[in-house]
Amino acid sequence: MNKKVKTRKRGVMFVVFLIGILFSVTFISAFSVGMPYMENKQLYLSAGDTRGLEFVLQNSGGTVNSNAKARIIEGSEIIEITDLSDVYVVVPGEQTKVNFRITIPEDAQIGDSYHIKLDFSSEAGAGGFAFGSAIEQNFDVIIGERLAPAVQEEGAEKETSLKSFLPYGVLIIVLMVVLIVFFAIRKRKK
Repeated sequence: MNKKVKTRKRGVMFVVFLIGILFSVTFISAFSVGMPYMENKQLYLSAGDTRGLEFVLQNSGGTVNSNAKARIIEGSEIIEITDLSDVYVVVPGEQTKVNFRITIPEDAQIGDSYHIKLDFSSEAGAGGFAFGSAIEQNFDVIIGERLAPAVQEEGAEKETSLKSFLPYGVLIIVLMVVLIVFFAIRKRKK
């Protein structure tokens, strides 16, 4: 075989390899966490109060179920998960609720503040290249004047779901750069 045919064959094999990688990305996750509305991410409660909070997990762009784990990173002295398990199955296109309960000590003083940090991690799916993601939600519980009950914030889901597309964007950019370099080198050799 002459040199041009070998080079062309290698180029075709390389492009087929890249296309194979793209098609092997079978798990797409648009994992997001909806947080109850809190003005300035502050929840005001009184000493001795107990309040339930409901977070919503979604996998709006996914094609397979994913597992998500909820963890309390900071604030475990006043907040707890009330569900039987801290691992949740998130079905594509559906919402999964995660229930927490905040219990303020009776001896808490007006002005006391508790920082809460929660972590929601989705596991990577099976098959192909898959990426898990983690989303942290932070807020403060302040002992003071009582506010109206929490309401679901719509913007939180959209903000966090964009972060889950980051690995795919990086992968596409890297593949584009590789293709541009490949064709630039190929053009120079001609």
